[in-house]
Amino acid sequence: MQIDLRSIIDIPGGRIPFEFTLDLSDLEINFHHPAAHEIAVSGEIVNAAGILKLTAVASTVLELTCDRCISQFSRDWKFDLSCILAESVGEDISDEYVLISDAAVDVADILRTTFILDMDLKWLCSEDCKGLCLACGTNLNSGVCSCGSRAADPRLAALSALLPR
Repeated sequence: MQIDLRSIIDIPGGRIPFEFTLDLSDLEINFHHPAAHEIAVSGEIVNAAGILKLTAVASTVLELTCDRCISQFSRDWKFDLSCILAESVGEDISDEYVLISDAAVDVADILRTTFILDMDLKWLCSEDCKGLCLACGTNLNSGVCSCGSRAADPRLAALSALLPR
């Protein structure tokens, strides 16, 4: 969503509110498309003493796969955006500044980048997810597996020698 800033760029106290939906269903992260639903975005751009500040809140429902038990689950997701819009930046290059050109800013592009950077690297269906059995692959959240195998983690083999049988 392209926003023209000419109406507030020279007017301290000027505001441009915005509200729209963002479709990121084509976005692939870790071989999945988590943003299957539209993202609701609302925010504003404010000229505070000659400094243009963009603030926004975005929310959606993500469709995810648990990294321990590979179960599909949904999770409400909300992220905030706050940055300063500038036509040029001096030596102080920071993540807080977003460069604008021709007195316009593409808020959807900024939100897409923020969404990607704000995503967690690993997702769990619950804090106490037990994962899969190492021997038979049974989802241990559903119950105990029938394989009867208690395959030890090879990284802990040296420690198991210290335990009494």
